[in-house]
Amino acid sequence: MKNNNTNHSEMRSFVLKLLLAIVIVIVADQAIGVGLSYMRRHAGSGSAKDIEYTTHECKDDVLIFGSSRAMHHYVPSIIKDSLGLSCFNCGKDGMSIFYNYGRWQLSRKHHTPKVIIYDYSVFDHEISPAENNRFQVELRPYCNDPDIRRLLKDTDPTELVKNQSHLYRNNSKILQLVVGFLRKEKLGDGYYPLKGEINHFYEIKIKKEVDSLKYRYLEKFIQDAQHDGIKVIFMTSPYYDGKNATCPQEIQALFKKHHVDFYDNEDLEGFTLNKKYFKNMQHLNQEGAAAYTKIVVGEIKKSLGQ
Repeated sequence: MKNNNTNHSEMRSFVLKLLLAIVIVIVADQAIGVGLSYMRRHAGSGSAKDIEYTTHECKDDVLIFGSSRAMHHYVPSIIKDSLGLSCFNCGKDGMSIFYNYGRWQLSRKHHTPKVIIYDYSVFDHEISPAENNRFQVELRPYCNDPDIRRLLKDTDPTELVKNQSHLYRNNSKILQLVVGFLRKEKLGDGYYPLKGEINHFYEIKIKKEVDSLKYRYLEKFIQDAQHDGIKVIFMTSPYYDGKNATCPQEIQALFKKHHVDFYDNEDLEGFTLNKKYFKNMQHLNQEGAAAYTKIVVGEIKKSLGQ
């Protein structure tokens, strides 16, 4: 009898200690989450500052979306000086329609731009688990937003469970958040120039298979923007060899279906095989971006009927 009572007491003690440990972990996770959210909201530099700006403060007339080819190819100051429209570049390295749709939905809740320029790249149609993980890392901190939560669920249903943990939401961004919080810099316009000229040549292989989920989100992006009365313009910016045909025919058919202007500039006179305009095979350098953006200004005017 004594042994039974002892065993029962030990079991109850173990359960209580286990529950206490669970409570401590949950409270610590939530507390850390509050701190990380504060640092993100008050970031003084880095990508966190850029995305927080477009999420809460942006009032710009023109927003640019896309991958690194958007981030390095479109110069907002030239668009502003030429059209008299304020502009911010939301392009991000290695990102597809998933990231761009999510980031725009965050911005959309408080701001409606006049024009959206979307630089279409292979990331926007290829099936790529690696790219999916990259965009999830960027948007997990915003998973309380219903549109972001739905996007994360569509690409990985387990995200809904894992994102209950604030540490999981931020586990690959904590150091960047701390640095971004401590370092204070003036907000730029989202454009990051590349310097230097191309000196390495290789063949670029573009995948043609279209991810049906990316197709669906691309259509949602277009429909939501048009619903808000925004002029949406899709473009493919120059490649060094000018022969990648990045945008598949079924995507171009989608643009036609929704009467969206699409400018295919991958093979652009004066740019193709022009070393002084390229940093590498896929990216314009600072000089090339300036020259290209001046052409883009003319295309925007055309789309706006000016």
